[in-house]
Amino acid sequence: MTLKVRILAIDDQPYFRSFLEGLLSEAGYSVETASSGRDAKSKLSSGQPFDAIILDPIASGLDSAREVEEVQRQAPGAAVIVLSGQGDVVNIVESMRAGAVDFLLKPADCGQLLGALRRAVNARDRRSLPDGLAGENLRVMGEVSLYERGVALMGISDLRQAAQGVLEMLAIESGAESGVCWVADPGHPGRDYPVAFNESVPGATWSTGDASTDERVRRGEARELSAGGGVPATLFLPLNDAGISLGVVRLRGASLVPASELLNARRLSETILATARRQEELSQATLRDPRSGLPSRAFLEEVLAVEVNKAQRFGRRIACLCLEVKGDAIRDAGVFEALSDCIRRSLRATDMLFGEGSGRFWVLVTDTDSLGGVVLKRRLSERVDELLGDQGSGRGVAVGVASFPLDAESSAELLDRAIERAGDEWASLIHELDLAPESSLSEIGTRLLSQAETVPAQLVPEAAELLIGELTARPCDRGLLFVAPGPEATVVLGPLAALGDGETSTEVFVATDSDTVPSGAAVTAVGLPSNVPSTQTWIVRFGEAPPYALVAGEAKADGTRSVFQSCDPALIEHMTFRLRCEVGFGVRG
Repeated sequence: MTLKVRILAIDDQPYFRSFLEGLLSEAGYSVETASSGRDAKSKLSSGQPFDAIILDPIASGLDSAREVEEVQRQAPGAAVIVLSGQGDVVNIVESMRAGAVDFLLKPADCGQLLGALRRAVNARDRRSLPDGLAGENLRVMGEVSLYERGVALMGISDLRQAAQGVLEMLAIESGAESGVCWVADPGHPGRDYPVAFNESVPGATWSTGDASTDERVRRGEARELSAGGGVPATLFLPLNDAGISLGVVRLRGASLVPASELLNARRLSETILATARRQEELSQATLRDPRSGLPSRAFLEEVLAVEVNKAQRFGRRIACLCLEVKGDAIRDAGVFEALSDCIRRSLRATDMLFGEGSGRFWVLVTDTDSLGGVVLKRRLSERVDELLGDQGSGRGVAVGVASFPLDAESSAELLDRAIERAGDEWASLIHELDLAPESSLSEIGTRLLSQAETVPAQLVPEAAELLIGELTARPCDRGLLFVAPGPEATVVLGPLAALGDGETSTEVFVATDSDTVPSGAAVTAVGLPSNVPSTQTWIVRFGEAPPYALVAGEAKADGTRSVFQSCDPALIEHMTFRLRCEVGFGVRG
């Protein structure tokens, strides 16, 4: 039997540990996770060897190089990959010099991460071959060492990291003692940034004392500057891709090989940098939202696909929120930044935030249901509306909530459903009625009855009986049913009494002045709000069952009543949370 490759992932973010565990398990690896350096040390000292370790140095509180060294001391045979949100040049270089086989930036592309892991494990396996075969492989590797080093750099998508690898490879091939690689900045044509090897970056300069050198190097010609005796002391190697400058390498040393002997190394370096540049551009375009700087919609789709797969296998629930913000104020960079920060501060550490374009945000909440998603939605809506109000933006925010598996069975359907729900918010009757979050129940009732139809009075108890009857037909639906029966108390309370102690996940709240309220595990008596006339009937159902609201006015002598009915989800949610404030029952989430 072939044993699975064992991976230890060290990260302080619960959702990212869960993401890595799902991704790597699906790829056929045996995965364990650790939330801190102490937790990792415990797992590494358990006696079970790991083939590779993926770590975010922030989880340990150490810098990258020290953490790599510490992990290698505890697990000398494991390949170490650094996966971090901090990708400055010094951090990357020091991690690689400390022994990391690769350095990836968050959010990491799934294919990129799996590719780096395969290369790391394969390299480790080659090192563990028997002595005789290892010696033979070493001789072969000696003949193709340049290309081996180049292949190891091909999977790097960070341009600075690839430039550092290229610089060190060229230094080995040329015998250089120090060097600098100026890399063309793809985001700012004509501007370069330096990466150094044993040389001070601030002191690096194009100036060589020969005014013609710079121009000739920029045209793509390698240049040698001699210290005397015909031996080059400085080499300038231009790196190009289809006539476009990728950068220039300057190498210094007492005994450099001529530029003519570095032709293959230059060509390989150009391929590595060109590949890294294209991958970085693609990564930045698809995995990072350019305006908000948050992980993008494309990255959300990657993560959500993994989470849905796990939810299907382990019976978990997921809520996905789509926030659409409109208004002139968010066009201002400062306001948009404040908006992003406001949303971020409203979330828990385990919630995941993504950006899409100039006015759409996504929140992914694992291990929660639709009601939990709605509670979070209300909190986000209130805080964003308050912020936009301070900025003079009148359009506000619409938030759509979709949950798995209630609303969708796939990640794509879940996203589509959340967008559809946000659209329902914009089209809701709330806007036509001009209902504000602080509108009282009395005001809500008055405005709804202004939209009412005159119907036979018998419709009201029939609707109540139908909804109460569904409690036993749909016992697993979480939610609540609020009933203020008004003059129909006798007729409405009868079906409630029939519930008895039957099991249902829907909580029933009855507001009536009647002395007799049906007893049962699912029924709770509450006081009738003082601003709601006792001649009105209110029925509100909210939760996992289809939403429904009914408000009926006083019965008329001709046997009719003015009745408003609606299935508008945004309106019914608004009514539910207003009832929560004035009546005092809870909305569990």
